[in-house]
Amino acid sequence: METKHFGKQDKMIPCPCCNKGELSVGTHILLELIRTHFGAPVTITSGSRCMEHHKEIYKKLGKEAPEHSDHLLDERLQSNGVDIKVKGYTPHEVYNFLNNSPFSNVISLGIYSTWLHVGLRGYPARWSVV
Repeated sequence: METKHFGKQDKMIPCPCCNKGELSVGTHILLELIRTHFGAPVTITSGSRCMEHHKEIYKKLGKEAPEHSDHLLDERLQSNGVDIKVKGYTPHEVYNFLNNSPFSNVISLGIYSTWLHVGLRGYPARWSVV
């Protein structure tokens, strides 16, 4: 799927190790909403992941990979999560916008020092690693 601002040009949408997968329609809609609200480019720093890549990321962190993640590809080879940066805005500013949105009850938000995780889990999840 492609939208006005997101698609084939985003190298982090498919899994970097196997080049499979794409983002769900809902994730594309969220990204477009963020891009439109802030009027600034949104960079995807991590998108879809196959299980092998997911485990490798956590191995480098010295942690056990969780079996479930917004980033993991589902049976349709789609994922529901991305890590993003919005040019000119802090992760906290983007978090505050999404956390106060009408759909905050179905998204996951995780704040990191230089990026924000945004995912669609169907229920709210919040965490901070800052």
